Amino acid sequence: MDVSYGFLSVLPLILMIVLAVITKKVLEPVILCTLLAFIISDKTNFFFAWASALESEVSNFAYFTLVFASIGALIRLLMKSNSVIGFSRLLSKFIKSRRSALMATWLAGILVFADDFINSLGVGTSMRTLTDKYHVSREFLAYTINSTGAIVCILVPMSTWGAFLTSQFEKYPVTGSALSDYLHAIPYMFYCWAALLLVPLFIFRIVPLFGKMKQAELRAAGGQVFPDGCTQPAQETAEEDSVGHALDFIIPMLLFVVLGIYWGSIPNAIFVAIFSCAVLYLPRKIMTFGEFMDSIVEGVKDMVSVMMLLVFVFLLGTCCSNMGATEYITSVLSPIMIPAILPFATFLGVSLLAIGTGSFWGSAAIALPVFLELGAAAGANPYHIFGAAASAIALASHISFWNDAVTVTCSACEIRNSDYAQTTTPLLIIPFAVACIGYLIIGFMH
Repeated sequence: MDVSYGFLSVLPLILMIVLAVITKKVLEPVILCTLLAFIISDKTNFFFAWASALESEVSNFAYFTLVFASIGALIRLLMKSNSVIGFSRLLSKFIKSRRSALMATWLAGILVFADDFINSLGVGTSMRTLTDKYHVSREFLAYTINSTGAIVCILVPMSTWGAFLTSQFEKYPVTGSALSDYLHAIPYMFYCWAALLLVPLFIFRIVPLFGKMKQAELRAAGGQVFPDGCTQPAQETAEEDSVGHALDFIIPMLLFVVLGIYWGSIPNAIFVAIFSCAVLYLPRKIMTFGEFMDSIVEGVKDMVSVMMLLVFVFLLGTCCSNMGATEYITSVLSPIMIPAILPFATFLGVSLLAIGTGSFWGSAAIALPVFLELGAAAGANPYHIFGAAASAIALASHISFWNDAVTVTCSACEIRNSDYAQTTTPLLIIPFAVACIGYLIIGFMH
């Protein structure tokens, strides 16, 4: 490994961050910066070196390509069958009050963990009429849903977010098993746990609401569930036969989770879940064979941009690493970095990057190698570092009201992103503070 490049070894990474913040995009800047990295390392032969390294990275990424593609297919099939709505409707039979309506929404959000989009769209669409009945503001409904969504997906390995984060441990292993490493890091995802558990505390008023969310709930108690200035949509007229059966969701998801844990193989579990969808849907004509295959294709397409992003981020990281980037960063920061504050610094650093860029996965993929190297040099617990980084992207997905996760949630709840921002942002101070304190404690105790 040539470590003589010094600052030039990190220049592509710095430029990548700057461009991502400016453009609010990640894929385009990371592609440009991989080219820059190879120009620095290979001079005039940069294009052929770049193409060869890209081919190698794609082949190394085959496993996660399979995982992401198959998860995307499963999500599409579940959405196409309307089974998520059916599952949520099943819960509604047990709802008799405002609190039970919100707790059902929260529990549904936890159980629908395959992907944050399917969570937001499915739970939001199916529960909003029920929560309206019990005078729950649409803002609090959106907060409840988005406090499960990506947050639960991060805590569960058998999800799109879990698969992505597991892929990071594959790149930077601790024990040799990416899944085992990920499971060890879950207890240290403090923001995720705090944000998730805070919701029922608000629901039962153990922790009182405050700020504009309190005002929204007082308004809803008077019969106005929608925010001021927000046009109430026409009454929903969906027929019962347009709602899927709950078992069409429960059976594939149970197979996915149980077999994934039992076999220790996510792809095999997903394939069985997809096959179960075919067995459940095709004979009953929930969809035709053509629609079934089209849903699989569309689901794979949904994941193409994610897979491309990860391939190029890995490629950039590999090239910069070969030029001695991690050694250079470590040599610069180690003298001034106190090991005790590394988990806290990781949480804040990745949070700012993710909020600034709007790309949660890209930010984690860029920042994790740096903080893990710093942690290794300082003797820090890698699970503390990883848990802090995972918490950071959870915070970003929760608080960045312009991002896709919040946009989908607001769309499902039929409110504006600005309504979400004004009411929800102050509430997030609590889990943020809990996470900061937690990372400082474990840092100084280690």
